[in-house]
Amino acid sequence: MTGSAIHGVDDEELVIERDELLASIEDLNREHDAGDIDDVDYRNLLDSYTARAAEVLRVLSREPAQPKAAGAADDGGAPSVYPKSKRRKLATVGA
Repeated sequence: MTGSAIHGVDDEELVIERDELLASIEDLNREHDAGDIDDVDYRNLLDSYTARAAEVLRVLSREPAQPKAAGAADDGGAPSVYPKSKRRKLATVGA
């Protein structure tokens, strides 16, 4: 699967992708800790894996997307759709 078009994919495939992403994050952390990957590549890959894992988890949980970060496009002042605990959990996937 590429890009962000994961709606319509069955849950079994998403669970497999989630597990692979989480394993990839663990491997990436080990490689970085061992000095096998530089800081720039590590950060880029970690950000990409984390964002994708969060997207997969959102689809699996059938919840709406997280609100945009401060400074992002204005959403009309809509309130957050996630309780603080859920935002924290999604933001720390792979941390």
